[in-house]
Amino acid sequence: MDAIEQSQLQATLSGRRDAIASKWFEAIIHVCYTWHPLAEIRRRLVELTGQIITLLCTEPFDHDGSRALGAALENLSVEPEVLDLTQRVLTSQIVAGLSADQ
Repeated sequence: MDAIEQSQLQATLSGRRDAIASKWFEAIIHVCYTWHPLAEIRRRLVELTGQIITLLCTEPFDHDGSRALGAALENLSVEPEVLDLTQRVLTSQIVAGLSADQ
């Protein structure tokens, strides 16, 4: 993927950031046991979704950024079950509507 296509992909995914984060929130909120207020969890998921999109559209892949993202998720104090739901929701939501090339 060239730089223009990468930039277009990032713009497309960034435009869907809030919708992706909402689906993520809806999927985990029923199994998420945390002391954080729901509004704070939702806000953090929007931020994390934006970071995920940036990481996915960065060449070369930013391993340090990936580790920082994992640590940020861990700081939400979520249960292990939430990680499985997170992976499934993000995978399906991020690729939804994208071409095979993207």
